Amino acid sequence: MFKRIVVGYDGTAEGRDAVVLGAAIASATGAGLSLVGVIPPMLVPMPAAFSRASLRTQAEAGLRHVRDTVAPDALIGTVVDLSMPRALRHFAERWHADLVVLGSEGTVRQGHARIGRRGRQLLYDAPFAVAVASRGLHKQALKLHRIGVGYDAGPEARAALELAAELARGAHAALGVRSV
Repeated sequence: MFKRIVVGYDGTAEGRDAVVLGAAIASATGAGLSLVGVIPPMLVPMPAAFSRASLRTQAEAGLRHVRDTVAPDALIGTVVDLSMPRALRHFAERWHADLVVLGSEGTVRQGHARIGRRGRQLLYDAPFAVAVASRGLHKQALKLHRIGVGYDAGPEARAALELAAELARGAHAALGVRSV
């Protein structure tokens, strides 16, 4: 099962959804949880209010706030990179993460999830599992009720189904299987 979970948090409601899902999975599996914020590098000189140190301080304050309210045992970290998917991937690989959790694309309806462009970039050839939190999850109780998995009878799908079943058992949640 999962030992290390990384959650990308960007201060948005979708990022908070990801933190809630990551915390629920960590609670169900006993995994370590790390919340990561990505800040852009300074390519041109900027006023002090927009300096890298200021942006890092703001990102860390947001991470501490969401950690304290949703996932008190989580570690926090920031990464400087132009690409959020690349930064999350490198952080997850250095931390030997089993799972990276993202928020859903912002255009999907509440209660639904869809992987966005950044998620697809992260997913390509990833050495870890990727979970996408449904929109509005942060407004609900912190408990996994349903685990869904796509299945096409391939080796990856069999591994995903086995993992989803184990997670559903650990969280006392229902398991839904969809043919892909």
